[in-house]
Amino acid sequence: MEQFTKKEIEMLATETIGQFQNQKWHSERLGRLKSAAMLDMIQLANLLKQHERNHCPQLSAHLKNEIRLMRLKICTEKQIYDNAAVNWGIVHEIDGLQEYVHLTGNLIRKTGLWVYQSGYVTCSPDALVRSSKLLNRFDGIVEIKCPFSLRSKSQIDSAEWSKYLPYLTHDGKLNQAHRFYHRVQAEIFGTRTNWCDFFIWTPWQCLLIRVMRDEKWIQTNVPLVEMTMEKYILPLLEVSERPKYQGRMLVPYDPNLFQEIYRRN
Repeated sequence: MEQFTKKEIEMLATETIGQFQNQKWHSERLGRLKSAAMLDMIQLANLLKQHERNHCPQLSAHLKNEIRLMRLKICTEKQIYDNAAVNWGIVHEIDGLQEYVHLTGNLIRKTGLWVYQSGYVTCSPDALVRSSKLLNRFDGIVEIKCPFSLRSKSQIDSAEWSKYLPYLTHDGKLNQAHRFYHRVQAEIFGTRTNWCDFFIWTPWQCLLIRVMRDEKWIQTNVPLVEMTMEKYILPLLEVSERPKYQGRMLVPYDPNLFQEIYRRN
């Protein structure tokens, strides 16, 4: 399943710095699972796994619809940059990064698109992080969140963050059931790092949550997701939609599977 070398992965991450302002970043994401949709894919993969265990001869109408929706997410680029909350996050991401560096003293480096060795999954953390000058590599990543809903909140008690942000638990950790946790783990795995600093910035105060690499999550979900991509999603993509790098096609088109998924029940 390995399609990309370590050198190619790091080269692509460098070539796509600037992320949504970089055209190559957009083109290389198409036809691949984005880490933001990781939870959706895990849920679909588990449904398909259960279907196979039951030895059902045909996919149900519900499963076909879920596969079609996932295909759409993978082969289209969602344009949401005119959304006020998204624009707030984009504008203030640099403020969040500057405050993060000021508070932690960590070294950061902007980065682009990271692709898994399989070529099926991508992630784009806000920056790579080196927690010590003595280290010869970046050992973590940082994900900046600038909640639009908290732009006017001048003071939040430590126990109140979860009241305003549904992705936090009452004890101030990242909720493992939320899609942000799955996204962060996908980014940690994709960048071969050990942790992610999940940094929440507001104009008045900040909150730092360190999320450690979850080996159980990785061993449970990464092979399952990649197998589902290879078996059920990538064979549905037409030539113009399918992922490729330096001319390499990853998985051939399967017209029989396409007909099964898109045939009316």
